[in-house]
Amino acid sequence: FTLDTGTSQAIGLTAFLAGIEQGAIAVVGAASSSVSQIIGISGSVLGIPQLSYSSTAIALSNKNDFPLFSRMVPPDSAQGTSFAQLISFFGWEDTVSAISTSDEYGVGGVDQFIENGAPLNVRVQSYQQFLSGATNIDVEMNELVQSKARVILAFLLAEDAQTVLRKAKEYDLIGDKFVWLCSDGCSQPSLFTDSTGQIDEELRLYSRGIIGLTPFGGTGELFELFLDEWENADPSVYPGAGDRTINLFGPHAYDCVWSYALAFDTLIKQNKPLNSTNIVSTVRDLDYTGLTGRIHFEENGDRIASYDVVNLRDNDLTFTTIGSWAADEANSTQGFSIETDFQFYDGTTNIPDLDYHPSFDYWDC
Repeated sequence: FTLDTGTSQAIGLTAFLAGIEQGAIAVVGAASSSVSQIIGISGSVLGIPQLSYSSTAIALSNKNDFPLFSRMVPPDSAQGTSFAQLISFFGWEDTVSAISTSDEYGVGGVDQFIENGAPLNVRVQSYQQFLSGATNIDVEMNELVQSKARVILAFLLAEDAQTVLRKAKEYDLIGDKFVWLCSDGCSQPSLFTDSTGQIDEELRLYSRGIIGLTPFGGTGELFELFLDEWENADPSVYPGAGDRTINLFGPHAYDCVWSYALAFDTLIKQNKPLNSTNIVSTVRDLDYTGLTGRIHFEENGDRIASYDVVNLRDNDLTFTTIGSWAADEANSTQGFSIETDFQFYDGTTNIPDLDYHPSFDYWDC
């Protein structure tokens, strides 16, 4: 039983209950964290495990509230940690400000960035928040200007990020002397496409040089074999098939289904009942290679964090993966493995001079 919830909690809960009526003993999804939360609470009461492919809210890590919830992506807290280490990696500790929506996604991510940045001497000059969907953000933009920061972290989904970029250009916060960092919500082509899917050339220009993080995507031989099959699949049977492009979280959804299959196979061979306790513990004990690389979990069911480091380069219409960050390597290398030089707003790989130089008057005689 499958249903597109459209990020609606009501539709998500309806689909969840309908699936149980049809005999479901486990759930893949939801995509949206808000939908996963309502299903997670209901699932804990009804004894139905849940494995999400893209819900990243920090609250879902709380096993008192969501004991049967696991996920194929790391929580936003890990993203905040990796951004703090990226700032330290470049030596930009004194010239960063942040902006986010005032929801769990934005505030949770930036709070973790600030908390994990403190031991690295990362000092956020200004942190601005606004309601998702708001367009009048002049006060917030002016505060960013007054902060004199040259690196700006945006923890936003794409639509809100579009609003911020347009305003940032008005306030001269975009250019050769600035670096923008984007969370996974805006480190994708939807950042500069309109509601019809067409490229917005103006936004694409403003986005040049953005550095972002996205959950570790499809990679390796298994992923290439999957793409071979996807390219040759019938689109009337598998909507979206027929070429080698795939949604960012498509491989994660595939790995969710495969993880359940491995868990069920293990339990059946061990002659153990397929109940929620056994399913959850077996899934969280998995350690294997899937479409998205090595799959292993924290004790609480969060996938151990790894991210692609992405960069919008030249005139490309997609972000280029230039390296990776892994939590289990963070102590030795700050977690980063960078394979290609970063490209910045000016189109070069030269790290820009981000020192603030106030204007001054001079005279000669």
